[in-house]
Amino acid sequence: LRVPIALHGPGAEASIRLDPVASASIPATLLAHAGIDASALPDAAPPLADSDGSAILGETLYPWFNHGWRGSRVVEVDGWRLVENADLRLFEPAGDPAELHDLAAARPDLVRALRERLEDEWERERDRAWPAEERALSPDEIDALQALGYAGGGAASAEPDDGFRSGPNAWDRVRDQDRTNAAITRLDAGDLPVATAAFEELVRDDPGNRMAWQYLGSARLRGGDADGASRALERALSLGPNPDTVWFELADAEIARQRPAAAEEALRGALGANPSSVVARVRLATLLAERGEVEAALALAREAIEIRPRAVGPQALAAGLCRRLGRLDEARGYWRRIVELEPDGAAARSARAELETNP
Repeated sequence: LRVPIALHGPGAEASIRLDPVASASIPATLLAHAGIDASALPDAAPPLADSDGSAILGETLYPWFNHGWRGSRVVEVDGWRLVENADLRLFEPAGDPAELHDLAAARPDLVRALRERLEDEWERERDRAWPAEERALSPDEIDALQALGYAGGGAASAEPDDGFRSGPNAWDRVRDQDRTNAAITRLDAGDLPVATAAFEELVRDDPGNRMAWQYLGSARLRGGDADGASRALERALSLGPNPDTVWFELADAEIARQRPAAAEEALRGALGANPSSVVARVRLATLLAERGEVEAALALAREAIEIRPRAVGPQALAAGLCRRLGRLDEARGYWRRIVELEPDGAAARSARAELETNP
């Protein structure tokens, strides 16, 4: 994917660069312009000023994580672009920007050379980038990524292996992606019968499509079919990594089926998918409290507060649990904290009322 970008800022000299560059060069370039050493970015290319015009590596594992289709990789060198999926395709973007003319059959020697370069660059990039994955994201970073749409799909729980090279050819599945998008649009519009039928057709045609199973579960749950939703969501979970939202929906389905133990298992699955999740802790604590396991619920609420100390929800939950346990001094501490954090909010009004009732 090639997109134009324009950068403007104080002290920046006007210039135009027409040759393609890696998107990873952008953060390094901005940091360098601000006078910050960008070498600490393990997955970043050099700033544009230091770029030597070497190979540009790209990949998309989205089809593999979300649909079970084969992922794609690309390398671009000296004006040639090699794209790998189930087969290898060669393009010359300068004269063929839409990449309509595959030249792989006419240039087999070049294809072999670029294929070797692709593997070399891939291994080097993995060795450089993977250590960055060892640093856990903070809750605020996760929220920011989700708000930007970068953390909504499945995510690898371990270093990527070669599994993305298996599965159906993604180039043959463009129509299926269009069908998926259309079905999601109908679901978002509240047209549940049409959306449900569309997702059912998708999973019949492609039983390994994780995302289609996920959204089929969502559609069935919103339509009141908790049993069908549970089956679909369990199927999605069996097909690979999933976002924590799938576990949350499975918990909702199990609660609707009056299966609290299964709902607890699903919420613990959400914690496994996102160990820093405040939402999973609050929901699990609420479920445990309803079953009378107040001490265990309070422990989870305190974990949530430690992760997100300025969130009033976990503070209110902990206050209520302390009151149930007869620990009014602790409850007052949480109520006072809520008033400090959100003095004009509804939670603060409730907290003030509790403090007046329990001085």
